[in-house]
Amino acid sequence: MITYQVKEFERVPFKGNLGEDRRFILTPSRIKHLRNLEHLLPPNAVQWLSNGVRFQHYCGVISIGKEQIEILPKITSCETRADLSREILIKMLYETKKITPLKNRIAKMNYQSKYFIEILIEPYLRELNAVLKQGLFKIYALQSGSQTMVRGRLLFDQQIKSGYRGKGEFYCRYDEFIEDNLCNQIIKKTLQFIGRFYLSPRTKRVVFQLLSRFHEVGELSGTLKEAQTVGFQKERQPYKRIVEMSCWMLSGLKPDVVSGSKISGAFLFDMNRLFEEYIAVKIAKITKDKNLFLKKQGVKKYLIHWQNQDKDLFRLIPDIVLFGTKDNKVKLIIDTKWKRVNTEGGRLGVEPSDIYQILAYSSRFQCKNVILVYPGYKEHDLKRTVLNVKNSRQKIILRFIDLAGALKNNSRDSINHQLIEILSEVC
Repeated sequence: MITYQVKEFERVPFKGNLGEDRRFILTPSRIKHLRNLEHLLPPNAVQWLSNGVRFQHYCGVISIGKEQIEILPKITSCETRADLSREILIKMLYETKKITPLKNRIAKMNYQSKYFIEILIEPYLRELNAVLKQGLFKIYALQSGSQTMVRGRLLFDQQIKSGYRGKGEFYCRYDEFIEDNLCNQIIKKTLQFIGRFYLSPRTKRVVFQLLSRFHEVGELSGTLKEAQTVGFQKERQPYKRIVEMSCWMLSGLKPDVVSGSKISGAFLFDMNRLFEEYIAVKIAKITKDKNLFLKKQGVKKYLIHWQNQDKDLFRLIPDIVLFGTKDNKVKLIIDTKWKRVNTEGGRLGVEPSDIYQILAYSSRFQCKNVILVYPGYKEHDLKRTVLNVKNSRQKIILRFIDLAGALKNNSRDSINHQLIEILSEVC
């Protein structure tokens, strides 16, 4: 399999066009494949230009036949190090528990020796294989039909209407412990989705071996949200984890993702959400000893009340809200932005909408400590910047997180150290 690596927001030129010096260009054949696959991708994941294409804020892998395109985050200190960008992306996925690292191997894993798609799906396949040793998840489901003996409740009306009058035929309604349920249907569809990628022979064999365990399970007949309401006994909690991972893999896909016979597919991550979740997870661990507790998009308020209609308008949902454990008051609001910011610009490169939004949070939640967190892209970005609101005591703090610090431990550049500095604004 041939793998090409590109960065988000960078232009990939069409064949024959002059542009950036890069190994990967879009030939007419690749353009055709990408066009056919586009309806399966998240909205606006691909921006078509007059002289090329640009992949937006979605990173991951797109598979087209025997070729795979790895879309990697554009991260400071990693502009020429695709392997480092890939490693940071995987680290963020591990921290947010999108995928589970192999025990005692995360630091030793050679990321360049594996196809990116296999790094993403290997933990899922490993966990699924482990939970299936206990058998497929079964639930009781209400069934009805003709039986050779009375089973459950005998339905006299249906028996007469349906003509079940033969000897030994009874029309009954009963509960049956079945494998063909929503959870197993979701896992089966996930395995079908994974099988669309061009994988190594070993991984392909594992996928089909696991898929064969679901031969009596039908196609997906419910929704992913319905699966989240299924109850699992304590001993089957690992199965719940598998269902959650399956729902996450399928959450952004169209219904026909497994239709057709061509080997193609996409496994993309919304970097806006991933960055927000990553920062929230890291902060949650730090705040345990600082008399603070965190709520991620769990606090909602409306900015405006329309008096004439007695109706609330313009709902506000901050990314991260920190409360004091003693008084339960809002101490700090953090809004994460997966954007490139040019601090050398006249307005620091910050979009006005970001400023207006964080000011609305400050006013409505009555919190003077508000911070906009961006990924750092240049060395001079990696510092604290303060913006004072005119004729007010309100200030807005900009912080730039060097994600390369995710790979460093016990140093001043580590992610934990950078976030501790952010929390020092209120602690």
